[in-house]
Amino acid sequence: PQELANTAWAFATLGAPAPQLFEAIARESEQRIGSFTPQNITNAAWAFATLGIPAPRLFDAIARESEQRIGHFTPQGLANTAWAFATLGVPAPELFDAIARESEQRINIFKSQDLANTAWAFVTLGVPARQLFEAIARESEQCINSFTPQGLANTAWAFAVVGAAHRGALVKAVSARAVEFGLPAFSGEQLRQLHSFFLSFELEASPSAELLAPIKLRDACRQAMADNNPTRMSKLQEDVSYELTRMGIAHVNELCVPGLGYYVNIAILPEAGTSGADADGAALAGRAETTKYAGIVIEVDGPSRYDDKRRLRPALGMIRRHLTLAGWAVLGVPYWEWNELKAQARKAYLAKFLARAVYRSHWGEAEPNDSSGADMLPGGA
Repeated sequence: PQELANTAWAFATLGAPAPQLFEAIARESEQRIGSFTPQNITNAAWAFATLGIPAPRLFDAIARESEQRIGHFTPQGLANTAWAFATLGVPAPELFDAIARESEQRINIFKSQDLANTAWAFVTLGVPARQLFEAIARESEQCINSFTPQGLANTAWAFAVVGAAHRGALVKAVSARAVEFGLPAFSGEQLRQLHSFFLSFELEASPSAELLAPIKLRDACRQAMADNNPTRMSKLQEDVSYELTRMGIAHVNELCVPGLGYYVNIAILPEAGTSGADADGAALAGRAETTKYAGIVIEVDGPSRYDDKRRLRPALGMIRRHLTLAGWAVLGVPYWEWNELKAQARKAYLAKFLARAVYRSHWGEAEPNDSSGADMLPGGA
């Protein structure tokens, strides 16, 4: 077992994929997983994940065996195992529950990289673990000076995604460490992660000015987000935009939302007007002008935005939460709903879709006789 794990680890460390070899290692390891040590298990999982080699049966075996022996894993082993499953997108609820419980008990001996990897893994797979994140927050505040730029950004982003970036002490610690590193130490992606963290604190915690990160840092992070403009629209988005145009509803594709830096697929702005709109479009646009919202955002959600259970990926949920808190009505069009519609039904779908959003915005409640309740927004907000 050690030779199998070490061989996989060596090839992964060298960045040398060997598909036939790893297929053989996966088969043999799956059969002998019971004789692997926790370190062997961690090394094998890390190797497959690092090279991006899926091995579903092996990872099922790793999950079962790891859960049974979770108390024998080191903090690094716990973190790296969680990271491996998240990197390959392999859900393992029972294993992650066990990792959460064990990590909470030993959080004070986790290194900063272990904290970062654990937080990132749980968020990436959308595993709720409130108590674990509270423990990670407390420990991160204590050992903030040992975080690398990447670890700092990953941890901050994780707290933003789960809606837990409300601890003033953590924000101050992250801000101070980021300032200490200096902006050049961060990649564009890491600055965007920090932006989501600082924005979460601003929108969700209503902080006093002294708790906010320095304005120069926040502006740089926001600009990094705004610079990350999409290259092109998807065919699905083009179809939705086309139907809105046919309805005479003025809209903007790929709008960079002022103040937030996020790009949204489609934005309908109150001041857009109703020129050329058909009856349904004019009514919708006219009522939208009196809405309390900054505007209506339509996110066109293709397959890549969902996991294998058709749950919206957590990072996208965070962005929609931020948009809502900033005053936007946010609607999602799931690809499977749109694709099932015949061409003549798409206009009616969008009209009903938008009418409900405008009514809720204007009156603050659901339409009379509308029994859809919390499910009224396709795709979720």
